[in-house]
Amino acid sequence: MRSSTLVQPLLHTIGVRLTMVAMGVISVLTLVTVMEYTSDIGKLRRETLEHQAKHLFDGLRFGRNSNFLQYCKRYPEAYGYRVVNDKNEILTEVNEALFTGMPRYLNIGPPYLAYRRRGGGEAGKEQWLVTWGKEISSTHLWIQATLIGDPAALWREVIVEEVIDHVVIPSLLIIPPLGFAIFLALRSALRPLSRIAESARDLAIEVDSGAPLQELPSEELPREALDLVAAINILLQKFKSMLVQQKQFTDNAAHELRTPLAALSLQISRLPPSEPVERLRSDVAVMGRLVDQLLRLAQAEQLAKAGFLEQDLREIARAACEEMAFLAAQQGRLLEFDEPSTPVLASCSAEFIQIAVRNLIENALRVTPVGSMVSIEVREPAQISVSDRGPGIPDSEKPLVFQRYWTRPRRHGKGAGIGLALVNRIMDLHGGAMRIEDRESGGACVTLSLASAHARDFAVQRHIRNGVA
Repeated sequence: MRSSTLVQPLLHTIGVRLTMVAMGVISVLTLVTVMEYTSDIGKLRRETLEHQAKHLFDGLRFGRNSNFLQYCKRYPEAYGYRVVNDKNEILTEVNEALFTGMPRYLNIGPPYLAYRRRGGGEAGKEQWLVTWGKEISSTHLWIQATLIGDPAALWREVIVEEVIDHVVIPSLLIIPPLGFAIFLALRSALRPLSRIAESARDLAIEVDSGAPLQELPSEELPREALDLVAAINILLQKFKSMLVQQKQFTDNAAHELRTPLAALSLQISRLPPSEPVERLRSDVAVMGRLVDQLLRLAQAEQLAKAGFLEQDLREIARAACEEMAFLAAQQGRLLEFDEPSTPVLASCSAEFIQIAVRNLIENALRVTPVGSMVSIEVREPAQISVSDRGPGIPDSEKPLVFQRYWTRPRRHGKGAGIGLALVNRIMDLHGGAMRIEDRESGGACVTLSLASAHARDFAVQRHIRNGVA
């Protein structure tokens, strides 16, 4: 039986893994960008000041304050800036002490950048200066920004901006269309595998329902898949051959055994009545039922080939009761039949559902005490139940009764362990279900549940998907 763990389609799995790879690439590029800047302090300081100078120019252009001004007020010993016009006049200066000894600007037409580093001081406390020139309203202005040590960690804004500009935005522009192209290519490449999977599901339904087995198609397949399909088809041919041989053996064995059993039964009927003769007659009857059930089991495998028609379950169950009434009377037991006034319709084979009900009645008669009653009930939705008055079935043994040739160690009467297995197989071929429950007053109740044609096909497919076949 397959695991109940949800299995995702291959294309979905590949898509998830490609997404994980893309996220990994973005993470690596982000890490490389961060390491590139943090490993070169000088470059990081220059980029930080350039970033702040640009924001100061934007503030002058649009008439708003820059965040750099707040940092200058908060850390006057670390940050400062000034604005100089083309006449070398200082228009604005914040924390002027930081600019002592610094040139106002270099006489080169804007826009341009110049960096200057003043040595001295403890490690990590060097002063950096950037001069940024730009034209605003036909006026050439220069902004000089300086910092010492960067206590507010303004470098983080630079790294975030660099990651957005050089990693995130290019990734968003490249990865989605590239991923979509890969998706289309993979879907086209995996289409043959999808056809194989669909054919394999159909094959599983055919195996479970007893329909003729069809080989998997091998047209337009890649070499790797072609080898797999060829191997499956070889196994399928051998499996079909084994099924034919098994059916032929069962049919031949059942037919060949019927004749000597009939002759033996006739010879026993001529013997004078005695206890050994009665035991012998009973054993021959058991052998006859075994041969009949083996033949029915072999015929059941061909059930799906004949198709199903909508039948009234009341008529099927009533016919089975009438057929078993004489046996019940011989054994001193009673049959009770209960049915609704309206038809109970189901898509099924009337012949094999009648065999299933007859087997259930026979098992119930075997375990029901003499003088007691076996109840047969037909009810909606499309159910037939058979209840006995026997000792019941322990919960530990309920899953075992569906297995072929399994019998209880201390059984009531004689059985070969085929009857309930045959009933269960008939229900499988119908896409139905067989359920065993305990009766409150003692005994067991076996319920057969059938369905309409559409519901039956859906049940069979679900049966295959759950890996029960």
